[in-house]
Amino acid sequence: MIDKLNNGEVDATRMSQYADWVELLFEYSDQTILKTGTYDDQVQKFDSGHAAFIHQGNWIDPNLDEATFTMGYAPHASVYGTCDSIFIAAPSYYVINSDSENIDTAKLFLNDLASTTAGMDYTVNQAGMISAFKSCTLLPSGGLSQALVTWMNAGKAYSWWQNDMPSNFGMGTLGPIYTLYANGTIDKTGFITQITAAIEALAPEE
Repeated sequence: MIDKLNNGEVDATRMSQYADWVELLFEYSDQTILKTGTYDDQVQKFDSGHAAFIHQGNWIDPNLDEATFTMGYAPHASVYGTCDSIFIAAPSYYVINSDSENIDTAKLFLNDLASTTAGMDYTVNQAGMISAFKSCTLLPSGGLSQALVTWMNAGKAYSWWQNDMPSNFGMGTLGPIYTLYANGTIDKTGFITQITAAIEALAPEE
């Protein structure tokens, strides 16, 4: 699908099903948070038990300090049929500047972070992250992180593809269309039409 998107191709049936899913999410969202709320508003609503769902990843574990309920993940049912996995990938990466005068020190830091007891303790227990290395057997304490590990161990994982879209296409091009739909400026048909046009505009020039 990401190859089709980058080639300007749209699967009309899949797009229609996806729009049904977005419509469902918007209908049952807190309308203030959906239209004008902040990231913190969203997390607080879930943390306090006043929202049944939140659309975020396990990185919010440190912010869920008031939550007393068991939490987990549900797959994105964004198309009809069986969706039995969740999206799991690294949200960002460490990169060493090749022009730095401290390349050896940076490599040592990353090696220690990945392979030493202190590094593993920092990654999992202090930073609240899930280690990407099989050599680390520590498990995070956060509810969402623990749930994520369960999905990972079951092999129920889809990769992330948003980083394979053209630069700023997600936030810069698609984001405003979602905003128009959320605010009621356009309806579902308009949403489909504008998303379709945005993708088709990516087609290579002949």
